Amino acid sequence: MTKKIVGCFDLDGTLRSASHYDYDYVLLQLGLFLCEKYPQLPYLPLWFPDFLKNLNERDKKKFNEINHLTQKPYQSDKSRFPTSILETVKFLFKERNIDLSIEDENEIIKIANLYWDDRLYKKFGLDEGVWETIEKLKKMIDYLILLTKGDFEVQNKKIKTWDLESIFDKCLIVEEKTPTIYHSLRQQYEADIYFMAGDSPKEDIYAALEGGFNYAFYLPKELWNESSIKNLNDSRIIPLKSLNDLPDVLEKIITEKK
Repeated sequence: MTKKIVGCFDLDGTLRSASHYDYDYVLLQLGLFLCEKYPQLPYLPLWFPDFLKNLNERDKKKFNEINHLTQKPYQSDKSRFPTSILETVKFLFKERNIDLSIEDENEIIKIANLYWDDRLYKKFGLDEGVWETIEKLKKMIDYLILLTKGDFEVQNKKIKTWDLESIFDKCLIVEEKTPTIYHSLRQQYEADIYFMAGDSPKEDIYAALEGGFNYAFYLPKELWNESSIKNLNDSRIIPLKSLNDLPDVLEKIITEKK
């Protein structure tokens, strides 16, 4: 008897790891702008590494800070990254007794917001081979679901830019991936096998399993806001070097389930 399968997929860090390219592009533009406008800054390589370290630490902390405009934690809100960048620049300038003009503060925010520019999404796109892999999986899976977390406007722009609605049966954008979300998907879609593929131990792996999914395919990436998988002895957690390995691994699972 053929097994019905529901497959869920994370977006950033799973279908696409190129957010690092967007990040690098924005920071390069920022560095060039600051060096041009403020010649009193030392040669870029002398201060930029410390600036990046400070930015990453600040952005991690801001993830759970309350945004006073929304009264909610920043988390994936699109204002978090520009705010972290501006605060880091101000810290750098204060250390060096450099005055930052309001005009340049606005320009820094403008540069930081390039991170959400759909021209970068078009330029870098999905990871190599991912679209072909999803097409293969679509022939094996009854319900193909994109489950992505983040600012709705930003994630929706990515979905539209890459035409993901044409290949996924459903595209869901949520504020947080919780066991309740996965349990709800189980109730909506009747199947024999449910799996999630993603790079977040907390929200793609543990939450899916706690929500009743049978398998969680883990694609390790550079995770900055949470620890890595603690229990790889759990047979339900299957690490993958690449999403492109998933069709063969899934085929093996299907064969064993027959």
